[in-house]
Amino acid sequence: MLIGVFGKGGVGKTTVSLGLGLLIGKATIITTDPYPGLKELLPDPPPGLRLVEMSYEELREEWKKEFGAEALSIFKALAEVDEEFIDYLSTAPGLIEQYAVYRVMKVGMASPNETVIWDTQGAPGVMSLIRSELEFYDHLRKAPIYWVKIKKLLTRDVDLEKIIEHWKQIAQTTINYLRRTKTIVIVNPDKLSIKIGRTLAQELSQYTEFKGYIINRSSQDKNITAQLSPILSVIPELNEPSPHAVTKYLVDITKIFE
Repeated sequence: MLIGVFGKGGVGKTTVSLGLGLLIGKATIITTDPYPGLKELLPDPPPGLRLVEMSYEELREEWKKEFGAEALSIFKALAEVDEEFIDYLSTAPGLIEQYAVYRVMKVGMASPNETVIWDTQGAPGVMSLIRSELEFYDHLRKAPIYWVKIKKLLTRDVDLEKIIEHWKQIAQTTINYLRRTKTIVIVNPDKLSIKIGRTLAQELSQYTEFKGYIINRSSQDKNITAQLSPILSVIPELNEPSPHAVTKYLVDITKIFE
């Protein structure tokens, strides 16, 4: 099972993600935040809790290993390029962002008996990752029409249809797994955080199994709670906020992930 924790930057996603992990016990917590903080907030995780911080540089290297050869074979059939061209390709705008979603889903698929918690980067960046995955799949569905025309330009034989079908299957698997992902949105009691949280919830309801909101650093303002539904948990302003400190406010919501 994959749990996605979403919200505006700075609302407490990492703290809540780690708190959920502590309660669940056996879990992998993975972050795609460019500035990860999992290991700073929980430097000594208990047995059974695995922390994975994915930098964009690591994602780029993994993409090159997994898809570089296929991509290079296509471009070699069109022009004289060498292995260094893969380094150039891996820096293409949006490529690694799109790959990040697949990479997170892959961790979940490889851990069928374990809960995976995705500590996402701040909105709207994370939603662009999800949208790029859907757009990528849509492009692949249309690709065969254009490849038929491009074939006439090829200087070498390459099985384009096979490569496209491989990428399409991976994208479809990623999207299917994403749709089964249980997601929650963290908000703080301020207008901007709530506005972004509600927008996130609307989008997540289209692409995932959205479960509800957690209000962090709550001021117990009834006008705020009236704007959000369903509310899974309310965490007050804590003197020393930490993953361990928030666990008692998250106990009840773990039931929705059972």
